[in-house]
Amino acid sequence: MTDKTPSTAPLDSISIQMESKLNDEQKKILSFVYESAKEFAADILNKPSVSDVMKVTQLMAAIIKMLESLTFNQVKLAGSTKKAVAIELGRNLIHDLVKDETVKAGILTAYDFTAEQALETLIDVSRHVNVAVTQAAASCCEFIAEWLKKK
Repeated sequence: MTDKTPSTAPLDSISIQMESKLNDEQKKILSFVYESAKEFAADILNKPSVSDVMKVTQLMAAIIKMLESLTFNQVKLAGSTKKAVAIELGRNLIHDLVKDETVKAGILTAYDFTAEQALETLIDVSRHVNVAVTQAAASCCEFIAEWLKKK
């Protein structure tokens, strides 16, 4: 009788490479922002006292903040482009910056379950904040304009 127990390989010897889903323009954007993103991502990803889910949330917030101000060929990026680049950029940063394979596996698991939801939530919140700020600014400016007319 032979032992039918499957053999296991050490986690660091297993490499799963996912095919990029980005188009050529999105790949150029990712390449353009990658080095800048590495600077803030290393600080976020290598904090042992922060949970993996919080690392993912902080990483997605920093990435989308960076992409919000970016223009490509003098045009603001479309929302779908920002989202696609953000998701792939986050995954690449985790793969490249987290050296401990066990820690990396934990963060990637959290990433797979939460990154897209966190990104959608952050975008939704920013839309509502932008609307509130715009409305407040408009009412404030109207008040100031009326006040100045009376002077």
